[in-house]
Amino acid sequence: MATRKQAHEADLAVEVDTIFDRGASWIGSHPREVLIAFAALLAIAGGIGIVREARSRAASAAEAQISSVYDAYLVAMGASPGANEVPEPANPELGKNARSEYAAKLLEAANAHDDSAAAVGGRLQAAKMLEANGDAAGAFEARKLAATHAPAGSPVAALALVRYAVALETKGDLAAAA
Repeated sequence: MATRKQAHEADLAVEVDTIFDRGASWIGSHPREVLIAFAALLAIAGGIGIVREARSRAASAAEAQISSVYDAYLVAMGASPGANEVPEPANPELGKNARSEYAAKLLEAANAHDDSAAAVGGRLQAAKMLEANGDAAGAFEARKLAATHAPAGSPVAALALVRYAVALETKGDLAAAA
């Protein structure tokens, strides 16, 4: 039995060798087609890399612009950039004016970088500011824009949709909220 098994393995090895030999022979006899296939593969990979880099740079630019507007808002409210808590100034009119001004700037920056995660965050922050100023209609519209222009399938889209659904529920539109 040992001889049959060894003979079968030898036949398989010869068959594998001939497949590789045939492949090498085909490549050797068709160098132009092989080079064209490699060039096409490299071009496709390069194109994908360029598109990904462009998207990454656009997302970084959006995040930088929106976060700089929000940091300026924090400074206007008396907090340091990057602070988690926004203090209320002693003068309520100063706070209201700062919220109105920076909500408009956040919405403008979000419109400049539409369909990005940073734009969704900017619109949601603007909605929070507008709501604190008593502008429920403006806050609702900012949440609606955040939900409708969020990148599909992203975690920020889910957050924007939840916040928009809560706003719809608050308005009494339970069917749309559901």
